[in-house]
Order: sequence, then structure tokens, then C-alpha cells
Amino acid sequence: MKKKGKTILTFVLMLAAIFCLTYPVHADEYSNQYYNIKNKATGQYMHIEHLNATLEMGEIQSEWHSARWAFDVRDNGSWIRNRWNFFRVFVDTNGNVQTGYGGAGRLEWTIEQYDGYVRFKNIASGTYLYANNGENYARAGNVNAADEKSHLILIPVSE
Repeated sequence: MKKKGKTILTFVLMLAAIFCLTYPVHADEYSNQYYNIKNKATGQYMHIEHLNATLEMGEIQSEWHSARWAFDVRDNGSWIRNRWNFFRVFVDTNGNVQTGYGGAGRLEWTIEQYDGYVRFKNIASGTYLYANNGENYARAGNVNAADEKSHLILIPVSE
């Protein structure tokens, strides 16, 4: 009887690990607030301070509006919108993470929670936003949920 109880407990724990670690959340949970968004693996923040069309990753100044982000709820997901100039984050047709007013159809993201962090998945491309050490821009690609380069920390900031 002891062995059967252990087997059931192991099975329940495996199911919990599979279904509870990665799950989508509705963007309403994060709306009406601006955030600095920090990558767990690199310690870098998302920003657009240099307005070079790519989503930059790097150190920021606390007063930069170019590093503050909001989530605008859309039909299937959210737009990730910048506070400074209202640019939105999108994945272009070549798979690059860009910012601007373009990107029609490639602007919506889902927010997934994983192990206390969030991950952004582009609905059109099916790829995740991530950052590599030593690079000053974000990428989009197929990244395993456990890979910390796609784990993001949302830090609430005042307007």
C-alpha cells in the first residue's frame, strides 16, 4: 500500500509541474500600470532609448520613459506599448523584434507565467521574446520554457 501511495503522489506532482509552471494569463491582470521589464538571465532591461527600430536590451536610467512599458488588451492578446512614444513591440517578417507603429498583425503577444516570471509569446509567429548575454537587443525564437533567457520580471513604476 505504501508503494501505491508514493506512485500516486509522484504522478500528481508530475502533473502539477507540467500544468502549473507554464500557463497563459489575461493581460487585464497587468493593465493600467507601467513597468520596467528586466530579463532574468542577462539583468538587462527592455528600452528604446536610441530609437533604432530594434527592441534594445541594456542598462537604463530610472527616469527613462523609453524603458517603461504598458499592456494594451486586444482581441487575442496584448500590445506591448512604450510610455515615451507609444511605439509597440512586434516581430517582423524576418523574425526580428522591432518597435514602431508598424507590424500590423504581428503586434499581439500573450503573457505566460512560468516559475514566478513571465514570458512574452508573439501570436503571429509563435515565437518567444528573449535576450542573450552580450547582446544589446532582443530576439524572438523557439525558447524552452525553462530557459531563463526568456524569463522576464515586471517591475511596476509610477508614471
